[in-house]
Amino acid sequence: MKLRETIEYARALFVELWVGLWKDHPRFQDQEGEVRRNEVVETTVQVRKLLDEGKKPPAEWNDLVRLSALDVFLAEHAGSGSTGVKTQISTPVRLGDGQLYHLYRRPQGMRQGRVEGKVGHLRNWTRHHWVISEALGGYQVEIRKPRDYLFEKLADMHAKGERLRVAICHFEDGVKLKLAKPHPPSWRAESLTDPETRWQTVRGFLEQARAARAHVLVLPELTATPAHRERVQQWLEEQSATHGMILVLPGSFHEADGANPDKVFNRAELLDVYGHPVLEHLKLLPFGEWGEHGAEDIHTGRRIHLMGLPMGMLAMPICLDFCEADGPVPGVWKDIGPEWVLVPAMGDASSRRAHARAATQLFTTRGSVTVLANQPKSEGAVAPGFVNHGQRPDATVWQGEPAPSFQVIEVDLRVDLAKGTEGE
Repeated sequence: MKLRETIEYARALFVELWVGLWKDHPRFQDQEGEVRRNEVVETTVQVRKLLDEGKKPPAEWNDLVRLSALDVFLAEHAGSGSTGVKTQISTPVRLGDGQLYHLYRRPQGMRQGRVEGKVGHLRNWTRHHWVISEALGGYQVEIRKPRDYLFEKLADMHAKGERLRVAICHFEDGVKLKLAKPHPPSWRAESLTDPETRWQTVRGFLEQARAARAHVLVLPELTATPAHRERVQQWLEEQSATHGMILVLPGSFHEADGANPDKVFNRAELLDVYGHPVLEHLKLLPFGEWGEHGAEDIHTGRRIHLMGLPMGMLAMPICLDFCEADGPVPGVWKDIGPEWVLVPAMGDASSRRAHARAATQLFTTRGSVTVLANQPKSEGAVAPGFVNHGQRPDATVWQGEPAPSFQVIEVDLRVDLAKGTEGE
């Protein structure tokens, strides 16, 4: 085979082996046991030699030996312009059964987690790639490529070893949700009681983020209307030469679908340095009962949009989409394994604890950094957001003392997660 044909073959075989071992854990353990007991004759060096020669390794060779060699081979040839093979971060691969998978290439390799070096974890055999089904838990999964200037900026920061400055906030300006009840007792967020005051607070956070040299700013759920988001976009565009932010998530809000106004979604949109939308998420799981107000009256999303960045995969779930412990959602995030999770949320202390548990679990198993911006539901409640990257939370959070409405946390883009302390 020529190099291009070998790469295409290697991609298909990698996905086939990965899916087979992922779905059949006892078989994975058997294959891993053979390697650890030195019961296999073939080596990754032999597999690599065959691939370099354009030959196929024998099918009877150990699956993990072949998979590990394929992982390195594909990583080494990812940027070869002479092959004529596309080098996008995600490549669709359809197996013989018709199922489509995303073969995701981690530009910087997978960061270490607490399962590093432990037996029984497929991720320890494939540092450079991850396979994600296009359908998880009934949701369609799409992986977006960022605009070139965004990718290049983050790649440059990673290469220089810079730390990412992440800003989170919550609102204490007295502005409340204005609810509508087209289907009582369920509720929708129609607007805010004082949109102009809220905009002044939002603009203040943007100015604080600029002064703090923050790269990322995340606002909570149901705190900024679509009109506020438009003003944020305008501010980012006008101040793009000086504000220094790379990504801004101006919370989420209830918003009618453009094609069908009768459908209302809880929608979040991620903006880049110029205020251009780069990623969208429609809330998957609505709030249940909220006191006398009933349940959240929205249509739910059917897709999970991800973005591949130099610092890893980025996901953007809204509140319950991330912290719900039952149903398919927890398994979805583990199957995706995002390295960065931006979460706009609204809830009190119990909700915050649920988010902390979910963040710790994802950090432990996948090395994920979770950025939570949380707006307390109840007036006077203390439930600030957090950034979980393997460090203990500030003690004031546990003492019930007032938390600042604006915080900046630095996160190393090259975090060695195996060295972190236990999260919340």
